[in-house]
Amino acid sequence: MLEEKEKYDFAIIGSGISGLTCAIILAKHGYKVLVLEKHHKIGGCLQNFRRSGTNFDTGIHYVGSMDPGQIMYQCFKYFGILDQVKLERMEPDGFEHICFRGDDNAYPYAMGFENFGKQLIAHFPEEKEGIEGFVRELKEICDSFPLHNMEAGNVMTLNADHFFTSVDSFISTYTQNKKLQGIFGATNFLYAGEKGVSPKYLHALVVGSYLESAYKFVGGSAQLATALYQEIKRYGGKVLRNAEVTGFDTENRIIQSIRLKSGQEIYAEQVISTIHPKMTLEMLGEGTVLKAYRNRINQLNETKSGFILNIKLKPNTFKYLKHNTYYFKSENVWVNEYAPEEWPGFYYLFTSAEEGDPQYANSLTAMTYFDYEDLKPFEHTEIGERGEDYEKFKQEKQEIFIQLIEEKFPDLRSCIDSVYVATPLTFRDYLNIPEGGLYGIKKEVSGGVRGTITPKTKVKNLYLSGQSTGIHGLIGATMSAIVTCANFVNHGELVQKIKEA
Repeated sequence: MLEEKEKYDFAIIGSGISGLTCAIILAKHGYKVLVLEKHHKIGGCLQNFRRSGTNFDTGIHYVGSMDPGQIMYQCFKYFGILDQVKLERMEPDGFEHICFRGDDNAYPYAMGFENFGKQLIAHFPEEKEGIEGFVRELKEICDSFPLHNMEAGNVMTLNADHFFTSVDSFISTYTQNKKLQGIFGATNFLYAGEKGVSPKYLHALVVGSYLESAYKFVGGSAQLATALYQEIKRYGGKVLRNAEVTGFDTENRIIQSIRLKSGQEIYAEQVISTIHPKMTLEMLGEGTVLKAYRNRINQLNETKSGFILNIKLKPNTFKYLKHNTYYFKSENVWVNEYAPEEWPGFYYLFTSAEEGDPQYANSLTAMTYFDYEDLKPFEHTEIGERGEDYEKFKQEKQEIFIQLIEEKFPDLRSCIDSVYVATPLTFRDYLNIPEGGLYGIKKEVSGGVRGTITPKTKVKNLYLSGQSTGIHGLIGATMSAIVTCANFVNHGELVQKIKEA
């Protein structure tokens, strides 16, 4: 319980990775911090859920840059959680397997930029020069971003070409081989990439993190949320569950209090919202921010949503894989190049198991893209009350999806115990994301660096954080929190503390 009229230095809305990261940084700097979470569970995309005795992750399945000295390793160490999170290093010479219909090869993504190139050259020796050039520039882009290299700096000073060149154009400068182009771009699902739209810096930073090193969470990613929560408490911070924010009371463009659905009011000097920027603006009354600012944010496009199969497996039937699998119907790997009748054009699949050195998996998750428009008939329904037509719709799509998975894993159906489906409506309602976009607001070459959302808003004490204000995924949300907190703590000193942790 909170004391009546208790005032905080910071109220942070949302307990996903960005919210918890903001909270631990600010709490470690002596600020009085309160995190507000609308659900009974903390963690956002770090959460897991349990069905038929099996745990499933909701959004975060593995983490990059976790070898000693790399950026996420140093962050975990600085947060004080390194020893509290159980991780398993994935296959060094192939933590991702890229597969295509009609091709028996599994093309590897190997850890280490040089090793990544080496493994692909073994498959495409005639493309050696192009592969080496692509890998070299990929690493150069990563190294040029200050935080990725654990340095303080401003992205606005970086090479504009990184922001205004699409990733597919970047790839085509190094090879005209369609299969190799597909392999270079295959992991774009990690940020919902689109041909001609997604900038090359985004591909480099997201994919580059995993090329440095890739680890699975043993026992699920919810342990990361738990570990951060314990550290926040240790530094005097608080997390309030079942605390859905419904609006703000403002005066002279300053938030005076935060209104909760329960009727309670929260008072804080500064407010950081880590929920979707559009949903944040909805809670601000008309006239609080300029119409031009509101329109600019609301007109930004959303990333594509997903359709996910969470499959409980029968015991001792499906081999545990220490790699992820990407499977494509063709050499085209971009979601916006597939016609609706071709759905699904590809999928991303991984397995989970209990601790130890398992031979068999206890669950499997397969993800593909999905168009929110197909769910318009059910748009106004709520969780658990969507009706029989919705269940029938999911069942039909599930069957089509499983048929595609069977092209690569023909024995899958005999291994299935039960299946639990998530659609864009699931993401929309659990994570408060418009149209259930997997990664928040889309990064587009048409906007360049100026198309990004900065943490500081037009409300004097309201700041934003999360993957919509940074790059997508776990590393992006973490870096976004560091950038947001730099408005209140010395940026250079913070980065140095992380570097030396």
